[in-house]
Amino acid sequence: MSPRLHTSGKLGSRRGLNSLGGLTYLTDTLSNTRFLVDTGAAVSVLPYTGSRTVAPDGPSLAGADGASIRSWGKVYKSVSFGGCVFSDVPFIHAAVSKPILGADFFSRHKLLVDTAGCRVLDAATLLP
Repeated sequence: MSPRLHTSGKLGSRRGLNSLGGLTYLTDTLSNTRFLVDTGAAVSVLPYTGSRTVAPDGPSLAGADGASIRSWGKVYKSVSFGGCVFSDVPFIHAAVSKPILGADFFSRHKLLVDTAGCRVLDAATLLP
């Protein structure tokens, strides 16, 4: 079972939407953390909350504009969306403003993001 996504934008406002400004978010029910759904991001990231004086020692990352993004290594955590629990999901701690679910998450769990239908589908069955 895959979680249902909601999007907004020029389609007008609808009650109970899970997005802002046309961007799609999923809320992890384990931590109540809102994740930006970003299939253009190669990896999933969490904002680094440690001291910024600690030298970045994570993998080299770059934003859509090509600018370098500092990172501090990988962590694993469980997340739950739409009643489905995903264990040991790898995230990179990075200098980002919000948590992001990247293409690695959707690929690893064989999920498809259907932006037109506002949902996530199981890649094998195409069921939401």
